[in-house]
Amino acid sequence: MPIKFEASRNAIVHGCSGSGKTQFILEMIRQKLIHPWPNNVYYMYIIEQDFMREWNEVESQPIKFIKGLDFAQMDTNQSSVLVIDDLILTGRNKEFAEVFIL
Repeated sequence: MPIKFEASRNAIVHGCSGSGKTQFILEMIRQKLIHPWPNNVYYMYIIEQDFMREWNEVESQPIKFIKGLDFAQMDTNQSSVLVIDDLILTGRNKEFAEVFIL
């Protein structure tokens, strides 16, 4: 039986560049390892990656890709998963991120 992650919790996936953080998150989405499964999956990013161009054409779990930290594009009235990929260290968010990074 696969591990399930409770949707009512927050989690930080942290690791070195190239360690597989993005692939881990995408596998969680692909296999629906979040319980209960949310209405929306949002992925905020700074640099577009190859998988973003084709994900919604080949995968059954749709993701709304959003360039930058644009929370106005989210429907906060529905359950959602939010992935923030490398944006936490940009601009004014750097001080916030340093609280979590040793």
